[in-house]
Amino acid sequence: MLSAEGRVAYFLRFWVQALTERNLRSDQLALPLTRADIGSYLGLTLETVSRALGQLSRCGVIRFEQQGRRNIAIPSVEGLIAFIEHDYNPNTTATLQ
Repeated sequence: MLSAEGRVAYFLRFWVQALTERNLRSDQLALPLTRADIGSYLGLTLETVSRALGQLSRCGVIRFEQQGRRNIAIPSVEGLIAFIEHDYNPNTTATLQ
């Protein structure tokens, strides 16, 4: 089972994949939902979503853009996937960047 950070990372991965399938830029996301909406979708509180996004940022998995905290840069999709895989199975050999 994924932690809150893993669930939020998986949610972001879903958006990256959806943008990629539409041949749109996927290294920068403008979140279409509020943190409360994301929390409702994932079964998390707004505060937990905010903490999870902060943790993902501190780990270097995402970066908040200057325009606002709804704009998120994904420096490495591979890093995002590695984070999810490591969160799901901490014994994996995936390297986090």
